Amino acid sequence: MAYNRPSNLVDQRRNSFGLVFPNHSFMLGTKGDVETFFLLLNDLISEGILEDCYLTISHDLYRTLVNGYNLERFKKEASKLKEAFSALSSDRFAWDRYPFNREDGAFDYQQRRIDPGKPALLDVFERFFVGFDKAPFWVEESLSRNGKCSRLIVAPTEIRTGRKFRKFTDAEFLEASADPLWLRGPA
Repeated sequence: MAYNRPSNLVDQRRNSFGLVFPNHSFMLGTKGDVETFFLLLNDLISEGILEDCYLTISHDLYRTLVNGYNLERFKKEASKLKEAFSALSSDRFAWDRYPFNREDGAFDYQQRRIDPGKPALLDVFERFFVGFDKAPFWVEESLSRNGKCSRLIVAPTEIRTGRKFRKFTDAEFLEASADPLWLRGPA
């Protein structure tokens, strides 16, 4: 597998998406991987398999942002969702309905990161929950220092596009809830 090279940083085909929070970003996988997580979560809630009690993830993180106003709720809901995903078997889902299986690129940042062959949903989306565990610390650290961008968002994690997303204000993320900004990013 080819690895990241500095000369590839401006390549238009770069496709890593993840969590962006103060002074850090955490790659979750391709845009299709991240979209699959949110679409599957929505399906689980709409089909009644999971309770509709994960709004900071299913709505705020997906459509807008998590910041000082909803960070504590996010931490609690992420923990509950992790427990719920550990109890669900991955073989009960029709994975071909979801966009994670888009064609892989040649570079490591273009390879899908989720593997529906793993036994539990928690195993399939393990990287997501690692990111959910790490991000709140940095948001809280930024809040304690009165940081102006003390928030957690879903965005491209590449240098080329990540900086653009950091420049948006919280209000711009909230105004874009009907058409989330990260979904407009490169695929």
